[in-house]
Amino acid sequence: MSASFRLGRRTVEISRPDKPLFPSGITKADLAGYYEQVAATMLRHIARRPLNLERYPDGIEGPRIIQQHASKHFPGWIGRVVVPARDGTVEHVVANDAATLVYLAGQACITFHPWLSRSDKLDRPDRLVIDLGL
Repeated sequence: MSASFRLGRRTVEISRPDKPLFPSGITKADLAGYYEQVAATMLRHIARRPLNLERYPDGIEGPRIIQQHASKHFPGWIGRVVVPARDGTVEHVVANDAATLVYLAGQACITFHPWLSRSDKLDRPDRLVIDLGL
């Protein structure tokens, strides 16, 4: 079973939409619907930035995966940027539209960790982060 989300000119299929991600019963389809609703606001903060994806394929109580690279099975329309890495390069996801956010919800991506710089100026962070955790 799958669920379809129509976002602009794209239709995004979410497999196993009833799979719970949170103990409260929030499912992959619920998360995808939420990302669709908040996309305009969320994208103002993360668009055009390489992302590290925090995924929980077995739900929030299961093991987490911190994923830096865009998986080979991700559709071609998902934004990507190649960034330098210690041993070569890494191709990160760049979320520029609601369809990408919904697709990533289908991959059980619960948290997005955007870079402090934009994909066109990787060496020039344009955000300041103050960590008060002592």
